[in-house]
Amino acid sequence: MTRPKRALFPYWKSWFLFVIFPGFGFYFVSARFEKENTFIRPAFSHGTSPYFYIVKCPETPWRGDEKRHALHRLKQWHDAFEENGYVPLLLSDVISAPKDKGTFPEKGIVMVFEKGYRQTYRLFSPLLYGINWPVVWSTPYVTKKSRDTRYINHRDIKKMRKSGLWDIGFFNKSNRFVEFEGPHGIPLDAALIPPFTQGGTTVALNDWTKASDLHMFPLNFSMTAEEVVSRLNAEWPVRKKQFLFAKTVNDRIWGQSMDAGNITLSSATAFRLEPPLHKRSTFVTWNGTKWIANYDLEMKAENVKGDLWLHLSYNETGPHDLRVGLFEGHLAIQQVIQGRTVPLLSRADSRLSNSFHAFVSVRDKSVSVKVNGISFRSVSFVPVGSQDGRLGVSVSHPVRGTASVETLQLLFDPSPKDLL
Repeated sequence: MTRPKRALFPYWKSWFLFVIFPGFGFYFVSARFEKENTFIRPAFSHGTSPYFYIVKCPETPWRGDEKRHALHRLKQWHDAFEENGYVPLLLSDVISAPKDKGTFPEKGIVMVFEKGYRQTYRLFSPLLYGINWPVVWSTPYVTKKSRDTRYINHRDIKKMRKSGLWDIGFFNKSNRFVEFEGPHGIPLDAALIPPFTQGGTTVALNDWTKASDLHMFPLNFSMTAEEVVSRLNAEWPVRKKQFLFAKTVNDRIWGQSMDAGNITLSSATAFRLEPPLHKRSTFVTWNGTKWIANYDLEMKAENVKGDLWLHLSYNETGPHDLRVGLFEGHLAIQQVIQGRTVPLLSRADSRLSNSFHAFVSVRDKSVSVKVNGISFRSVSFVPVGSQDGRLGVSVSHPVRGTASVETLQLLFDPSPKDLL
């Protein structure tokens, strides 16, 4: 008796009926009827500021505990931005604004994800959708045709478009966008967006009326919300008479400013400047005074130990440094150009005590100083470049841990012609 031939797949009908067919059906139905979150962005109130920030959010880490920390940190940044008056913007908002004048709200900020890996989107998008936070998704153009699985796919892009919360841009090797679309997939002219600064930058603030390229400050998940806000506040331009003070956050000093109104220098605006014990000097800068070439500055210093320098035009990459200081007990005005120190006013002109009250006026390539009621002659300096740098203060001493200024007060008043 011949044994009947056994079917190769005896249960294929059952597998198809109860497993494969329901699986495919569930996939297509879920893809077709997946809940798409569509948001209507609250319209920001247009202001008169030409300035806006751009910050780059880091990619998601790989480890599970680090992912949880990254999510928590991103939520903290968002809450800190809201509490401190920062208004979320998109690049599509920026390029729609007139280039010849400012129409942005005060403290407008653009958050960018670059290079935009898929796991970053999968981790952060639920949070971004939940808090209704618009961001820019920037990814290499080559990934659009290579179908690289490390990056977002068509289904992700479709959801991003429908949400109305995303700008989506594809950039080339020159850091220029070649394709760009605003919320809901509205195509925009990518040529209107300046390229990001090559080689990275430590600056987040941009001036739309002067932008030939865009500055973007990279965040990292080790930065607390207080550090991020302090870092951004340090860049906000000083547009009227303001007190300058220093704020220490996690052992880092940030130059800050506050509205002075008609108030004179008082103890409420004073701060102490002292290097750590293992260092001979410390330096604090105010990025908000950048690009201001004409101004008046009032300074009070008490109990100075060591050399105190007021850096009137400080440029890290120059080096270019115009400075007025108490150097070895004498008044000195110097300019450093490409490492060469040029004395503009001899320090032998006057000897000062360790406490003094100074008025400094910078006008069109000249600086004049009045100290403790004594006026000194105006001296000329050489401007270097179109950007006049930042204001800074440093205190130093050859011996570690011995330099300090017990009380330092600064009142900065920009010239009206620099505010036009």
